[in-house]
Amino acid sequence: MTPKGDPLEMTRDFLIGLAMFAPALWCQTPARPEFEVASVKARLSDDQGSRWNPEHGNFTAENTPLKQLIRLAYQVPASSVSGPGWLDSLRYDINAKGHGDAPESQVMLMLQALLADRFHLQLHRETKETAVYFLVVANGGMKMQSADAPNPTPFPQAPPGAHNVMQRARASLTDLAGDLSDLAGRPVVDRTGIPGSFRLRLWYTRYTSTSESEGPDIFAAVREQLGLRLEPGRGPVETLIVDRADKVPTEN
Repeated sequence: MTPKGDPLEMTRDFLIGLAMFAPALWCQTPARPEFEVASVKARLSDDQGSRWNPEHGNFTAENTPLKQLIRLAYQVPASSVSGPGWLDSLRYDINAKGHGDAPESQVMLMLQALLADRFHLQLHRETKETAVYFLVVANGGMKMQSADAPNPTPFPQAPPGAHNVMQRARASLTDLAGDLSDLAGRPVVDRTGIPGSFRLRLWYTRYTSTSESEGPDIFAAVREQLGLRLEPGRGPVETLIVDRADKVPTEN
């Protein structure tokens, strides 16, 4: 007969109880990160400019298409988001507040949850081989400075005239490839193999049928100003396919 309070008996009872309770622990899903409060409104405007800012755990966007919001939330280039045409044309304002110490990666997860709640966004991923540009180092070497340089030199002045400017205080070459995807007309894949973050200032002209500017296009600008090159090729690209999204977001 086992004495009352015997340690072996108590250990056995504890292990049995733990085994019964463990499945409940395994089935628990961590709470998804969400903003504490958020306002989402459709924007009726002829203005084509968009502005957004993930900062201090918050996220604000003005006059921003849903396609751009999806791109930001899932950290993919716009060329990797596929869905109905209105994703580019209808625009929205967002003012969302979260935890002040949340990093930007957490803010993007909160933005994913917001899009699912307010727009009932549903999507899936597909990987297809398609036409791409590979970002590689040009002859003569890369011309960008490290973002951690102790005494960075000033950015060179762009020449006078109408042109677009891209400026980043800190960006990896993978980040740069994502930005260039929206300008080059097809996905850009980083093939430089160079780690770290860099400072960059890039000026270029987006040519149209009526353009009279003599400024460089994005391909020449990347080669001449950054010391990189966009090399055409084919490769696997993951695409976000939008299965459902509401044009009118749910009430705030």
